[in-house]
Amino acid sequence: MTHRPTLDELLEAVRLHLAEQAVPALESDRRLYFQTLVAVHALEIIQRERSMGVDPLHNEWQRLNYVQGMDQPPADDPVAVQRALDERNRALCIAIRSGQYDAPARKAALYEHLLETARERLQVDNLQFLEALAVEGGVEDE
Repeated sequence: MTHRPTLDELLEAVRLHLAEQAVPALESDRRLYFQTLVAVHALEIIQRERSMGVDPLHNEWQRLNYVQGMDQPPADDPVAVQRALDERNRALCIAIRSGQYDAPARKAALYEHLLETARERLQVDNLQFLEALAVEGGVEDE
């Protein structure tokens, strides 16, 4: 049994309706126009996040293992992984503030982790900005 439309198809239908029908019709109402553009952007983020799956979470987990000198496997549940990542990132912030990453080697590893985490986040949140950075030479493509 096939369930149609799928969640991805529903998201795309709503996004297309807002982008192609609602946005042009709302140009005269600046507030509603802006809010609708934000809604379209939110749907695009949801779609990109769904298409990437858990890979970004696991990638960040592995980078944190390296940066924090750990060897912990991530949980199977993506929600649990995200909660644990939030906690690990809070601990990382505390360690940075306390000077634990001031040594050149640790600072370099931290920098690479933060750069890659920002790149992965931009792939979801603002792909156009990431592409513009790549064109300007600010971020290398992989």
